Amino acid sequence: KGAQSSARDAERKADLEDMRSSFEIFRADCGVYPAESEVTAGQILQKLCAGATNTYMSQVPADPGRGTTRYEYSVSGSTYTICAKLENSSTTLFNCGGNNAKNCNGGGCNYSVRNP
Repeated sequence: KGAQSSARDAERKADLEDMRSSFEIFRADCGVYPAESEVTAGQILQKLCAGATNTYMSQVPADPGRGTTRYEYSVSGSTYTICAKLENSSTTLFNCGGNNAKNCNGGGCNYSVRNP
């Protein structure tokens, strides 16, 4: 169980970094970060900006241990936060923010990437 949960945690961290990279390219092209409604697990993240439709993620990742559960994402103007719940972390749980007081699907978040 330990090796499997560690592998899922590594995948979560990699997923959040991939999302961060995609969101930065999205902002460079479109001038804004994607809206929360545009970031849906299992869906394509694409947008028409400056006359061209670009694909930023061929599939928005879902949490590897929770099926189709999406990572928590909140955006406010020029800042965003993406959160996950790691299985092997003693970090204190926190609220990811956003309009709905997201909390990693009831489990509490303990890892995040944000900008800035």
